Amino acid sequence: NYDSLNSFITNYDIDEVVVMGHSLISVDYPYYADIIVPKLKDCRWAFYWHNARDAECIKSFIEQFSIKNFSLIKW
Repeated sequence: NYDSLNSFITNYDIDEVVVMGHSLISVDYPYYADIIVPKLKDCRWAFYWHNARDAECIKSFIEQFSIKNFSLIKW
């Protein structure tokens, strides 16, 4: 729900985005592209990955949105 997500992000002081069990490129991509990244791009981002495919997807996402403050954590 775009309105609920937008309201939540707007009304709380968020300083870190943690991404685990993600679908950055598929089903959740519109939420990231339209709301999350534009509002939280300058926060710290922590991306957890499990395999090489996850890592490549995350790297592509980071490059696409020019996210500068991030960490990649294998789990």
